[in-house]
Amino acid sequence: MISRSTKNPERAIRFLTYLASEEGQRDLFLGKEGETWTMQNGKPQLKAAMVQLHDKDRERLEKEYGIMDTYWMLRNPAFVNPWRPEHTPSIKQMEEFANQQADLDSGIYKGLDPVGDSNIALAWSRISQNWEEVLPELITAKDEAAFDKIFENFLIRRVNYGFNQVMEYRQAELELRKAKIAR
Repeated sequence: MISRSTKNPERAIRFLTYLASEEGQRDLFLGKEGETWTMQNGKPQLKAAMVQLHDKDRERLEKEYGIMDTYWMLRNPAFVNPWRPEHTPSIKQMEEFANQQADLDSGIYKGLDPVGDSNIALAWSRISQNWEEVLPELITAKDEAAFDKIFENFLIRRVNYGFNQVMEYRQAELELRKAKIAR
């Protein structure tokens, strides 16, 4: 999150964009090339000493190197999981059991957004795209009045794009799911 009191929001946006990139994720998760990891067969690999430290003294690994899961809240599993070292057999056994038992996409609140080429799905797409354009403007607004004007204009466009119909669609979908669960 970039607060409105940030002295240089453009720089903060660039930094967060870097952290979200593959390079930023590699630097955050693996550390410094040559010191904590090397490239082997075209794939980044933690050095054996780092893997050993991870298995034996994770607190020291975090304090001295700040790698792997130290900054878990910034990590993107799609990038970092392939770089993760093999777990010890006992941990691997628990992980495999949990993965077999987990139902990761069973929440009734997931996937409520309309998809496809229906009018409601197109409205949602326009709203989402417009939000992506407006958000940087909000972050870099010169003052509260400018922020309020940008946000107010977004809310008007959102309604004009069909926000109320999208919300009705989402609510109807949610009610269907609740009814299925209640059986």
